[in-house]
Amino acid sequence: MTLKSWYVSIATIVLLFVASARSEEPKSIDSSRMDQAEVKLLRQSIERKDKQIADLQSQVTKLQEQLQSLGVAPQAITTTQPAVDRPSKRILFLQLDLWGRGEKEVNKAIDELKPDQLFNVMTPKGKEIISFSKVFLEASEMNKKRFHDWNAPSPVVYDDKFTPMLEAVAKVRPDVLWIVGQIGTKDEDKSIAEMKKAMAGTGTRINTTTAINSHTSIEVRHFLWRLSKETGGVCVDNEGNVIDAEPSAPFSIPLTPPPPKEKPSVLKN
Repeated sequence: MTLKSWYVSIATIVLLFVASARSEEPKSIDSSRMDQAEVKLLRQSIERKDKQIADLQSQVTKLQEQLQSLGVAPQAITTTQPAVDRPSKRILFLQLDLWGRGEKEVNKAIDELKPDQLFNVMTPKGKEIISFSKVFLEASEMNKKRFHDWNAPSPVVYDDKFTPMLEAVAKVRPDVLWIVGQIGTKDEDKSIAEMKKAMAGTGTRINTTTAINSHTSIEVRHFLWRLSKETGGVCVDNEGNVIDAEPSAPFSIPLTPPPPKEKPSVLKN
C-alpha cells in the first residue's frame, strides 16, 4: 500500500466514523447528561494537567542531576515572594480618649490614609460600643470629612468590659486594630490570655501607643507593650518610634513646647 492510499483509507474511516456519530446523535440531550459530560471533560483536563506537572517535575529532577554531575549545586527554588512592607488595608481605630492627644492622633492618622485603604472607628460607652460606620469605608476625602463631622460619644471604659469589646472587634476582622488610649488591668496574664482568645482566628494585629497621656505608669505601659507584642503588632512612643525593649521604668513625656509645624500622626498605617 502506498502512502497516498494509506491517507485515503484513514480519511475514509474518519468520515465514516463522523457520519455514524451524527446519525446516532439524539434529538435532545437532557441536562443531567450534559452535567455528566462536563464533569467528564473536567476530569480529563485535570488528568492532563497532573501529567504535565509530573513531566515538568521529572525534567527538573534530571536537570538538577546534570548540574550536580558538573559540580554545580542548584539553588533552592521558592514559590513565595519576599516579604514586602505593604500598607494595611482594613484599619480599625478603637478610640478610648476623646479629649486629649488621642483624638488628634486618630484625626491625623485618618487624614494620612491612602484612597485604597479602608477605615472605621469604634468608641466604647460602658457596655456598648459605638461605630462611626456599619462597614469599613474607603479613605476618600468625602469619608474623611464625614468622620471629622461625626459627633462621637464620650468614651466610658470599664477594664472588665474590654474583652467583650474585642469580641465585637473580632466580628469585623480588621487587618490592624489601633487601641488609642490607656487600659488597665488587675491581672496582666489573665487579661492578655482573654484578649488573645477573643481575637483568635482573625489575623488582626493589635497596635498600641504610650503617647496619649503625659504620664503613663509602668504597669499600663508594660501591658500595652505586651498586648501588641503577642498579637503581631507594635507599640509606639510619643515620637512614633516602635518600642522594642520591654518597658522597665515609668514613662514620662518631657514638657517641651510644641513644634511650629505639626508632626504626622504616630499611628502609622
